[in-house]
Amino acid sequence: MGIPIGIVAGLWLAKRLFDSLSTEIVSFKAVIYPTSYVWIILSIIGVLLASQIPPIRRIFRLDLAEATKVME
Repeated sequence: MGIPIGIVAGLWLAKRLFDSLSTEIVSFKAVIYPTSYVWIILSIIGVLLASQIPPIRRIFRLDLAEATKVME
């Protein structure tokens, strides 16, 4: 859910930033290609999945009998 919100917020922020840098003499326009969005979304999903590997491996290595023991 954060990716669409981040895209909209990023576009808004880029437009505001470039508008604030523009003057009467020089005008800037933010140009963001659609392929940039695809690469960023794929990178975010890749990092998200890669960061889940250690916890999943730890869960599969847990011993059920030891994990459910009551600590006294």
